[in-house]
Parts: sequence; structure tokens; C-alpha cells
Amino acid sequence: GVKTEMAILNFTPGDKLASTVIDSGWYTAVLETIDGPKKSGSGKSVNFFNDFKITKGPFVEKLIPYNMTSGSDKSSILGTMQWNPHTHYMHVAAAVLRVPFGEVPLNLDTEDLLHKEIDIKVEKVIAEGVVMNIIIGFLPAGEGSKQTIPF
Repeated sequence: GVKTEMAILNFTPGDKLASTVIDSGWYTAVLETIDGPKKSGSGKSVNFFNDFKITKGPFVEKLIPYNMTSGSDKSSILGTMQWNPHTHYMHVAAAVLRVPFGEVPLNLDTEDLLHKEIDIKVEKVIAEGVVMNIIIGFLPAGEGSKQTIPF
């Protein structure tokens, strides 16, 4: 008989977490990557593809995508991708800078938001029959755990 070679697959803990849907709650995370600005297919808007990475607790290394676009003023889920107005960078900045939203500077360098710990509010939702996580809020690091129900 012919012996076939089996592939050895090496996964990271992050790979396993990618398909793990976590419970709703506050998690400490960083804005890990920003891919953009990229012109949309229509050329009428600019998109940013972001990943937040959990940095503390049992889900360390889990990435949660959080995409933004200049083409909408409301959040939505298209397929299994979360989309938010690009102005949400100001909410991230308020958490990073530990200032009220009204004090966020009007000129932001997105580089200054990368790799800074903040707390993110994660929700478990069902979109198109798929259970997934979305991010619905940002607070300075350490503030999320102080929040009471419902938010």
C-alpha cells in the first residue's frame, strides 16, 4: 500500500481563541492593528480594518475585529463584520488619553492609539445565524470592571 504523509498543523493559542466566542463583559485590550485608510469599492468612502487584542484574563491574545468607515454614521453588522463610523476613533482616543469625549483633540494620529491598554465592552450577538463578538464601548484601562449592569 501507498503511505500518505499527513500534515502537521501548528496553532497558536490566538488561533484557538479566534473561533471562541467569549461572554459579554468588559475586557482589557489594546488596539493591535490598523489596516487603512483604504478606499472602499465604490471609492466614496474610506475604510479602516482594526483588531483589538485582549491583554488580560483567560482570553489573552484573542483578537476582535472592529472595522470603521467614513461612509456611515451608524454601527452595523454586514455578514459577520462589524462596521462603525470612523469617528469612533475619538471614543478609543478618549479611553487611551483618559479624558472626557469632549476633550479629545480634533487632530488624531491613529499611531498614537496603537498598543495602549483600554477596557472594551464586548457583546455576544447572533448575526446571520453566526454567534460572534462585537465591541460596543471603550473606557480607560481599569474602568470597565467598575461598571454596573446594564452597562
